[in-house]
Amino acid sequence: MSVPLLPPPFDQLGNRPFSFYPALVGVEHNQWRLGKVNWSEVQVINTRSGDEVWIPRRMLGEVSRTDEPVMIVGLNRELEYKLGQVVPHVRRVIEMPRAVNESPRVVAAEPAATAAPVIGIRLDSGAESKFGRLLLSGVAIALVACILLAVFFKVEEPARSVFRDSAVRTGAGRRRRLLCGSPQAWPTRD
Repeated sequence: MSVPLLPPPFDQLGNRPFSFYPALVGVEHNQWRLGKVNWSEVQVINTRSGDEVWIPRRMLGEVSRTDEPVMIVGLNRELEYKLGQVVPHVRRVIEMPRAVNESPRVVAAEPAATAAPVIGIRLDSGAESKFGRLLLSGVAIALVACILLAVFFKVEEPARSVFRDSAVRTGAGRRRRLLCGSPQAWPTRD
């Protein structure tokens, strides 16, 4: 059984030149050739300067499928070449210089964690709510008026019946019978 000389992702490279993406920070020319391959590291040689660099295999990504214009080997992180070794690149944030007449800024202390204030949320718009209140008040006034009229006429009805009975007894009913028509319409109580 034959053992491949290069592990599977690197067997495509062979002796062809390739580039890293993203390029190594601190190296001018980004064209490399494969040197030695170890189980934990890969040695690459810069084609222009001849620098030999060992890169951990966990930092290497995929190899491109095409080799035009050049084969590309991906890096999982942006790496920096410093003093003959490769380290992860850290981008530093530079503070802007202060203006001539600017006073030092005071950093506000973070406020204590308190509960947020409760704010009422209105779900309806102003015009619709005004119309709704007007309609509701109109219905309420009409209902109260109907109840008052019903009570008033319910109380008045027994008084009329008493008055009608007394009118029949006094003879006013006979006059009404003569004015309204036939005697069958108004039976007499006499």
